Amino acid sequence: MLIILFNYVPLYGMLLPFKSYRYNLGIWNSPWVGFDNFGFLFNGDVLYRVLRNTLLYNMTFIVLGTTLSVTIALLLYELSRRYVKAYQTILFIPYFISWVVAGFAFRSLFDMDYGVINRVLVSLGEEPILWYSDPKYWPYILVAAAVWKGLGYGSVIYYAALMGIDSEYYDAAKIDGASKIRQAISISVPMIKPIVIMMVILQIGSICYSDFGLFYNVTLNSSLLYKTTDVIDTFVYRSLIDMGDIGMASAAGFFQSIVGFCLVLATNYIVKKNQSGKFSFLRSAAMNDSVTTLLRRRPTAGKMFIHLVFIALCVASLFPFLVIIGTSFQSENDIVKFGYSIIPKNFTFDAYRVILHEPKVLFQSYFVTIATTVIGSLVGMWVTTTYAYAISRKDYRFRSFLAFFIFFTMLFHGGMVPSYILMVKWLGLKNNILALILPYLISGWFVLLMKGFLQTIPEAVIESAKIDGAGELRIFAQIVIPISKPALATLGLFFALQYWNDWWLTLLYVEHDNLMKLQYLLIRVLKNMEYLNSAEAIQYGLVKPGMLVPSLSARMAMCILAAGPMLLVFPLFQKYFVQGLTVGSVKG
Repeated sequence: MLIILFNYVPLYGMLLPFKSYRYNLGIWNSPWVGFDNFGFLFNGDVLYRVLRNTLLYNMTFIVLGTTLSVTIALLLYELSRRYVKAYQTILFIPYFISWVVAGFAFRSLFDMDYGVINRVLVSLGEEPILWYSDPKYWPYILVAAAVWKGLGYGSVIYYAALMGIDSEYYDAAKIDGASKIRQAISISVPMIKPIVIMMVILQIGSICYSDFGLFYNVTLNSSLLYKTTDVIDTFVYRSLIDMGDIGMASAAGFFQSIVGFCLVLATNYIVKKNQSGKFSFLRSAAMNDSVTTLLRRRPTAGKMFIHLVFIALCVASLFPFLVIIGTSFQSENDIVKFGYSIIPKNFTFDAYRVILHEPKVLFQSYFVTIATTVIGSLVGMWVTTTYAYAISRKDYRFRSFLAFFIFFTMLFHGGMVPSYILMVKWLGLKNNILALILPYLISGWFVLLMKGFLQTIPEAVIESAKIDGAGELRIFAQIVIPISKPALATLGLFFALQYWNDWWLTLLYVEHDNLMKLQYLLIRVLKNMEYLNSAEAIQYGLVKPGMLVPSLSARMAMCILAAGPMLLVFPLFQKYFVQGLTVGSVKG
C-alpha cells in the first residue's frame, strides 16, 4: 500500500506537464496546454545549463566514485581485520552526517574571511579567494564533497563483495605464482564485476536526479554560483516553492524521469552486449604501473603504501569535522582574528551557552527528530523485512512480480511536484508529523538489501519448521527474525540515519516551529545568526551597536548537537552493520 501510495500514485502527476494546473480544479479537470510548459526548456540557456550540470556531475560521481570505491575496497582486502575496522569507522564518519552539517564543514574551509584555506593563502602572501562568488571552482569542490561523503559507504559495498569470494581461488593463484596485483586483476575485479554493474545501473537510473542536499547546502544556494551548480532538482525546487510555477517544475520533473529511464535501458543493453563481447571498451583496466611496481617489490613496502593511503584518507575525512568541533569552543573574537581552527586559542563554552540559553526550541526539535527516527525506523524495518521475506521465498508465486514492483520505483517515479500535491492536497499532511515519517517507510534499495540477506537462510530450516506445524507468521517471528539480527541492525541504522539527517521533508511540508527537525533548525540558526549580525538588527534594537553576537561559533556548536548522536551510535552497531551489509549486498 505504501509503495502504491508514494511511488505509483504520483505517476498520475505525469499529466501535469501538459496541463495548466488549477488548485481548485485538480489535475484531471485542469485545462490541457499541450507542450507549452516545456517552452522554458527550449528557450534560452536554462535547459542547457541545468542538464549539462546534472549529467556531467552525475557521470563524474559514477565514474570517479565507483573507481575509488573499488580501489579502496581492494586495498582494504589486503589488510588485517583490526586495521580494516579502524579505517572503515573513520571513512564512514562523513557518510553519517547530514548535508546540512557537511555544508558547514565546507564553509569552515572555504569561507572568505575565516576559512582555513583562505587563512593559509594569506599567510603565504596570496590574495584570498571569493569561493562563494566565483563559480569556476565549484565543479571541483562539489566532486570532492561527494567523494568525501560517499567513499566510506561505497568501499564497504565492494569490500563486502570481496569478502564473499571463495579463498580457494586465491590459494590456487598463489600456487601458480600470481602476485597480489595479478590476483586483484584476474580474480577480485572479475568476481565483483556483477555487483559493480548493478550499482552503476542503479546510479545511471538516477543520473538526471541530483543529491539536492549537496547542491543546496554546500553551495549555500548562492545564485552567484548557478552557472556551474544549478541542476535540475534545484531548478525544480525554485520553480515550485519560490516561483510557484507548477507547470514549469512538473515539466522539468517529467524530463528527468523520461531521460533517466531511457538511460537505464540503454545501459542495460550495452552491458548485455558487453557480456557477449560486442563492446570491448567496458573491459576492466589494469592498475597504475607505478603502484603495481611498488606492490611487487616487497610485501612490506606494499603494506606501508596502503597504510599511508588510508592515513591520508582518514585525515581528509576527519579534518573538516575537527574544524567544526574546534571552532565551536572558540570565542567570537578569536575566530575573527585567527579564523576557524581545530585547536581553540582560548577554550570557551560561550556558543553552547547561547544555544542553550532558551532551550525550548532545541529540545522540541530533539523530541520531533527522536520521535520520527524511532517510529519511522521501527515501522520501516517491519514493512521492509516482511516485503523482503515474501520476495525471498522461492515458493511464493508472486515473488517475481513483487520484486519488479519495488525495483521499478528505483528507476522511475513521478517527481517532486506530484509528490508535493499528493502530500499537501490529497492527504492533507501539511504541518503534520506524518509527513515527516510516511515518505521514507519503504525503499527499494533497503528491500533488495534485506532480500539478499534472507536468501542466505537455508530452505531446510523453513521446511523443518513447516513439518513441525509452524505457520508462516511463527516461522517469520521465531526463526527468520532471530537469524536476521545483523541485517536488521544494518537496516535499522540506515533508517535511523535517514530520518535523523532529514531536513528536506521539513523544508517542504512544515511551517510550524513545533514540528521543526534538528537539521532544519540548523539552517534556521544560520539565517537567524546572520540576521542578528546585520545592520537591520541593530536598527530595530535587537542587538546593541558594537555587540558581537557569537554567530560563527554558535553555528558550529549547533552542528555538534545535531550530528553528535548518530556519530556516537554507529560504533556500537558497526559489527552488525558491516556483517549485515556484507551478506545483503553480495546476495542481493
